[in-house]
Amino acid sequence: MKKILLLLALVTLAPCAMAASVPQDATALPPVRITLYASGASVTETRLLQVVDGVVRFTLPAAVDTQSLRIRADGGTVAGLQVTKIQAGPDNGPDAAALRAARQKADELASSVAVLQARLDFWMKADKADKGDITAAEALFTENVETLNRQLQQAETALAASRKDVAGLEERQQARGVSESAFAVTARVLRTDNAAGPLAVQLSYMIGSCGWQPLMRLDALTDQRRIDLERIAVIDQRTGMDWTEVDLTLSTASPSVRVEPPRLGSWRIAPVRAAEPRPAANQAVTLDLLGAAMPAAAAKSSLRALEQAPVFAEEASSESWALGVRNVPAGTPVLVTLDNRQWPTQFVRLIRPARQSVSYLMGQVALPEALHIPAGAAQYFVDGVFAGNGTFDFSGREKAIAFGPDPAVTAVMTADAAQSGTHGIVGRRQSYEWRWTITVKNAHTGPVDVRVEDALPQPGDSGITINIDDSPAAERDGQTLVWNLTVPAGAEKSIRHQVSFEAPADMTVAPGR
Repeated sequence: MKKILLLLALVTLAPCAMAASVPQDATALPPVRITLYASGASVTETRLLQVVDGVVRFTLPAAVDTQSLRIRADGGTVAGLQVTKIQAGPDNGPDAAALRAARQKADELASSVAVLQARLDFWMKADKADKGDITAAEALFTENVETLNRQLQQAETALAASRKDVAGLEERQQARGVSESAFAVTARVLRTDNAAGPLAVQLSYMIGSCGWQPLMRLDALTDQRRIDLERIAVIDQRTGMDWTEVDLTLSTASPSVRVEPPRLGSWRIAPVRAAEPRPAANQAVTLDLLGAAMPAAAAKSSLRALEQAPVFAEEASSESWALGVRNVPAGTPVLVTLDNRQWPTQFVRLIRPARQSVSYLMGQVALPEALHIPAGAAQYFVDGVFAGNGTFDFSGREKAIAFGPDPAVTAVMTADAAQSGTHGIVGRRQSYEWRWTITVKNAHTGPVDVRVEDALPQPGDSGITINIDDSPAAERDGQTLVWNLTVPAGAEKSIRHQVSFEAPADMTVAPGR
């Protein structure tokens, strides 16, 4: 019989021993179906179990949520259920035998070291004068001490290596999520099929210590005027056993969240009373999914699953990808490409000289149809060169995507004048005026499109009048002034930016700059 996922076909007291043989009283039937969520998974499996004295018995891994366990018998009715926590068997995990052997070897070497040290201590404390002939005693002492020192050094070196092997195997067991406990399940069944053979029992349950996270790889191909988006699922399970040939589906659903909408709170308008100071909340911990930036080559490593292409489905409140039959080893992340997209893109260098002189490469995407991509970790590249880590999401048809700074395109905002004054005899007015020159430079060997932005000044009172005089004239995008320029290779362009305001002379005004 083909070996399948022992995580889900576990019928011995060793829930983490993937390669263990199935005992005679139970047979696992493929396929084992797993729906993997961001945290946890739902599992459905079928086992052929022997009915002994009206009950069937089996075991489940320690990571199983026993409250979620549901049992259905084909040809019988489940009349009662008992779950007991037990110690896992001696072959708990594929490294269990090697770990036991390594520990035994380390213990034996530690005993040898202790014996050699005791013998050496004896000779070092021995009185040579008691041995009769001083010359013979001296030679005997020297020979034994040298021999024991040499043997002790060799034994200590071997002990250190053996303990390193033990530590490595223990780390592997820990990374895989191997547990020292398991659950023994006893279910009382009433057979309705009048058969005497094994009973087909379907099990469904939730299991923890596993999940998947989205990872996106965006590459801005500036010469080709497009962005390549690759969506990857990073699958990680630490249930203590390998998932072998399971029917795997990824889902964005969150089974653990509440199923009812929150109630409306009361709306009470009341005087504000001084609140007691509260202790600072614990700072949230952010886990780096993949650590340092993963180069492009690593994203195509041997970890990537090479099975059939995922099949996407949009559910009422979630999305899913059916991956088909997959293998997911415990403790080792597996990367699966969910889809690839190519978006025609207009690239510009966005620069805000009032805040920073360096520009940022921006890709403006406009899609023919609306698209929704949930937020997830992302890696950004520019023409195949890694630019940085961040997050990414998409909802709708249009989006501006940042790909980091471009030091070859800069802008300097120079203050030419900043002056104030008053005028008028009746209804005197105060005034303030700024004049700047914004110089945009392009050090690239080709022309670039540049978008220069500055804040649009807003009056905070009806008595304040603001005037803007620019050359070239700025466009207005909400509360932003925008200049769109095309700067030739190795050249520069200038913007004359002038802002002034007037206000009543008796009004105290904060200019804002």
